[in-house]
Amino acid sequence: KQWYQRRVRGLTEAASVYTRNPRLWLRIAECAIGVCREHREASPPAHSNTVKCIVGSGAYRKTILNTSFQQQTKRISADLVNAGPTPTLTYAVLCLSNSLDLLPPGSESVKCLPAAPVKDPSELR
Repeated sequence: KQWYQRRVRGLTEAASVYTRNPRLWLRIAECAIGVCREHREASPPAHSNTVKCIVGSGAYRKTILNTSFQQQTKRISADLVNAGPTPTLTYAVLCLSNSLDLLPPGSESVKCLPAAPVKDPSELR
């Protein structure tokens, strides 16, 4: 049940060594969003200011986050690791921001296909 929570801890430990790996920060963000989703599904629905809307359906469903809290000054990835992060949507946005900042110049036009959804997290071991 706490698969995402364990992955956030493990990936965050890896990020203390590989701070300049954009894919690692992307995976941390994905797991942090997964923790939030599990928490949301386990608790009664509440209004959130961080989610703007949900687009698409099935494997192509995406959550669009509000950008109002992105006005903060950019943090360095090492600061995030040393802070002992809590997997929240705000933390996920900061991880995604790190990931984007670490991409090489000119990689804005990289074409990505959506990944197939994982039906059982135990398959990833």
